[in-house]
Amino acid sequence: PAQEALLKALWPSCKQKMVVDADALTWLAKTFGTSFGPLPQAILTPHLGELSRFFSEKEPVTAALLKKCQKLVDDNQTHLILKGGPSFLFSHNTPPMV
Repeated sequence: PAQEALLKALWPSCKQKMVVDADALTWLAKTFGTSFGPLPQAILTPHLGELSRFFSEKEPVTAALLKKCQKLVDDNQTHLILKGGPSFLFSHNTPPMV
C-alpha cells in the first residue's frame, strides 16, 4: 500500500532521526524483522500488540519479554518505549526503566 511505498522511499534518508510508530513499526518488522539497525537516534514506540510483530507471538509483559526488548535495542543500537501500564523505556546498553 501507499504507506509502505512512502516508508521505503523515505527510509534511507531519515532512518537515523525519527520516531517509529503504528504502520511504520509494522513495515519495519515485516521488512527487516529484528535486524533493522543501527538506529542510534531513532525511538520505536510500540504497544504490546505492535511489539509482537517483531517476535513470534504476542506475549504478556514478563521479565523474559523485557529481556527480548533489551536485546532488540542492543542489537540495533536504538531506543524503545514499550507503551502500556506501566510503560518501559529501553536504550542501547542501558537497563530498562519503568
